[in-house]
Amino acid sequence: MFRELTLSSCIVASAVVLPAQAQAPPISSQPTIFSVCEGEFERNCPDHDAFTYCGTINGWAEQACKIQNSREPPKYRLIKLQDRSGNKCGYAQWKVICVN
Repeated sequence: MFRELTLSSCIVASAVVLPAQAQAPPISSQPTIFSVCEGEFERNCPDHDAFTYCGTINGWAEQACKIQNSREPPKYRLIKLQDRSGNKCGYAQWKVICVN
């Protein structure tokens, strides 16, 4: 960015230099969201992106939300949308939100 200042018959140019941290911040990544059904038989699930067996939703979310080559534990949020009885453990519809 340059500004021209005219003083009498003299032209003075000044440059404005911004420090590195004043540059535009990087674009934040959007969370990845999955619809996951948890139960005994996948065929008994409503529409879903993924299926996991009874009691394994946390393990599924950890694997799905894991950042490649990172030592940080995966960050995710589970929201139970629906729960109904049936078969061995019932059927739960989950929204898994990976917040990396």
